[in-house]
Amino acid sequence: FSTTTERFLRTALISTAICLRINFLIAFKPKHISFRPFGFRSINFSLLRSTLLKSEIQNMAEQTATKSNVLLSDWSCYEYELPPFHLIKPSDFESALQTAMKLHFDDLKDICESSEEPTFENTIAKFDRCGYLLGRTSALFENLCSSNGVPELQAVELAMAAPLAAHSNQVYTYPKLFSRIDAVYSKRSASSLSPEQLRLVERIHLDFVRAGAKFDSDAQVKYAKLTEELAELTTKFMQNLLADESEVTLPLRGEEDLAGLPVDVREAARQAAVDRKV
Repeated sequence: FSTTTERFLRTALISTAICLRINFLIAFKPKHISFRPFGFRSINFSLLRSTLLKSEIQNMAEQTATKSNVLLSDWSCYEYELPPFHLIKPSDFESALQTAMKLHFDDLKDICESSEEPTFENTIAKFDRCGYLLGRTSALFENLCSSNGVPELQAVELAMAAPLAAHSNQVYTYPKLFSRIDAVYSKRSASSLSPEQLRLVERIHLDFVRAGAKFDSDAQVKYAKLTEELAELTTKFMQNLLADESEVTLPLRGEEDLAGLPVDVREAARQAAVDRKV
């Protein structure tokens, strides 16, 4: 089995085992019977079953995630499917991004090896949907680097700058991919596309052209080298800028300097002074 299939089967088996366990524990009570033991509020066993199931699935998911890479796990058991920040470590990102890039290429290969004539559904829509894991991981990574750029995370950011840029270049120059997109683009006016679909076709086609899809092979290699170098230098510059800005302080020494500031800003400034030992 593939890794994805194994993960799905493992999750299904775990969920089934949990359901059997909870149903056994409350098997002697009908699903929707309520009663008031010792004057407490009524207990709804259907709600209890649902709550216990969700809680236990989440606990087991967290135990599994800590043994593997939480960034590659299913987040549907968490509130609003938000990332489990309490389980994420900076060291998780590099391997997760590498894995996500490989899976993205698998999606692209599936599009390009299709024997069907290029259409909006089998080319444009499929390209728009592919790379979900990479998009999810990259979005989280970029947000954390911007909002919580600890040294460990910055080291990964610098190490992955060139590989991520290289991946983007390889996507836009992937063999047969642009030819299929260009085929859909060339007949877009006669394809009865909705305004949203037409916009997506034109936007994706423009992105490919701007990324060098129409360059000859020598120009594509040169362009790729420049963008990878630029990505690395931009990351270094932004990290240096952040380091400089983090050392800048504006001392507020008395009530005159604090005039007009709300209480929460004053408290934040006071705590910042304590942290910096000013």
